[in-house]
Amino acid sequence: MVGAHGARPDRTRDCVRSEVEESMMRFAWLAAGFACLVGCAYLPDPPNYAHVVLYKMRGVYSAADVENLLSDCKDLLAQVPTLKGLHVGRPVPRPPRAGYTALTDYDVGVVFLFDSQQGLQSFLDHPALQAFEQKYASKVDARTIDFSPYSGPPRT
Repeated sequence: MVGAHGARPDRTRDCVRSEVEESMMRFAWLAAGFACLVGCAYLPDPPNYAHVVLYKMRGVYSAADVENLLSDCKDLLAQVPTLKGLHVGRPVPRPPRAGYTALTDYDVGVVFLFDSQQGLQSFLDHPALQAFEQKYASKVDARTIDFSPYSGPPRT
């Protein structure tokens, strides 16, 4: 028997949560890949690492709260010297497309680009990120994915 929204009544919350997390990760891969293509296509030496974060505001919040998060992502986190590219934005609604799941259950998406894994680690350890995380720890849930963008077979 299928219940509301096509969910089976015998499913646990963890199973449903896993499906949502899986969908978010698929979206993050697509978003990061697109951002890397758009942001790095014309660079002679494109960044080698991408760090994608999807933020969802907790509880009751206003449009100003989302705007502050967008601004802080752009302004505070851009201070990190190892950061080579930064794309910050809101979800964009789009019509359904067969075979694709467009996630819009987040408030702010961010793609950070780095030259190396050490650059990413420096970012993760940087005081600007620590201050940002402390400011938003109780206000947002975050999902992350890190990967090395594929640029074709190794050059010889």
